[in-house]
Amino acid sequence: MVPKNFIRIAVLLLALFSIHGCATYKAVGTFKDIDQIMVGNVDHNLFLGGASFELTGVHSNIKCEGQAMKPDFIPNILFCEGQRGRGVGRCTDGRKIEFQWVADSCTKSHGQGEDSLGNTFYFTSGQSETEAQEQIKEQIMNKQKSSSE
Repeated sequence: MVPKNFIRIAVLLLALFSIHGCATYKAVGTFKDIDQIMVGNVDHNLFLGGASFELTGVHSNIKCEGQAMKPDFIPNILFCEGQRGRGVGRCTDGRKIEFQWVADSCTKSHGQGEDSLGNTFYFTSGQSETEAQEQIKEQIMNKQKSSSE
C-alpha cells in the first residue's frame, strides 16, 4: 500500500511542474519591406522545449499563430544561449511563415524567416519594447550587409 503522504507529495510536485513548465514572454516582429509591426506573446515550454506564439498586426489586425520547434542545435546542454531551431506559423490573411530562431538566453530569443509571399520577417521575444526595436533594426542591417557582399 502506498502511503497517503507520498501520493499528496507526488500530486503537489506534478502540479508545481505543470505550473512552472511554461513561461510567457512578449514578442515583437516586423516585415523587412512592409510597414507592419506585429506584437503578441510566446508561450515557452521550459521542460520539453519549443514554444507556441501568437502575433497581431498593430495597424492591420492580421493574426499569426504557430510553433517554434525544439532546438535542433544545442551547443551546451547547461545553457540556453546559442540554441537554434525552426518553426512555422500561419496568418489570417493566408500567408505561411517559416523561420529560424536563436536563443540569446533562456528567456530571450530572436530570429528571421520568410512568408509564402517572399517577404522577410524578423522577430524577437523576451525583451523590452526598446530592446526589441533595436534588435530588429540590427537584424535588418545585418541582412542588408550579407546581401550586398
